[in-house]
Amino acid sequence: MLLPFAAAIAAAAQPPDIEIIASGSFSAAPPSGWQAPAPGQNTLADIVERPLPALLAAGPEIVARPCAVFGLEYRLAGAWPPVLRVQVDHPPITAPDGRRAEQESYSVPTGPDVRFVGFAFDEPWEMAPGRWRIALFEGGRELAEETFVVTVPPGVAGRSCQGIPAARGGGRAIDPV
Repeated sequence: MLLPFAAAIAAAAQPPDIEIIASGSFSAAPPSGWQAPAPGQNTLADIVERPLPALLAAGPEIVARPCAVFGLEYRLAGAWPPVLRVQVDHPPITAPDGRRAEQESYSVPTGPDVRFVGFAFDEPWEMAPGRWRIALFEGGRELAEETFVVTVPPGVAGRSCQGIPAARGGGRAIDPV
């Protein structure tokens, strides 16, 4: 009788299976809603709920431009936790108000469907060339990661998304629900 209970405990301790479906540059789908970062979330950016964007170019090379979106689509299998933590590590960026960051983190709800997490360049000060990493965590356990190399073409860093209908606010870590 203890054996099924022990098996249930062991199954609960196993990390969820995660499948990375695609990673790279994605379309900038129009936002479906905004929410401010919740207490305990470490981000200079607003988090936005969006429909799944379309993959434009697979791979780790990302060209920064106004409204460019990059990240990964994933799916959880088996038992999954109610939320995952997303961590975005990036080169130093400094907001106009002087806040500086090299990491963003936020929580996202989980489910059986395909999900997207990523980052959108809405403001010129967010377009930092170099290595960017997006990782998914359950508690302190890393489940998956993708690394990207961002380049900024000459003349692009001074332009923002202002006036582009699909873009509002500052750079954002994005997650459709």
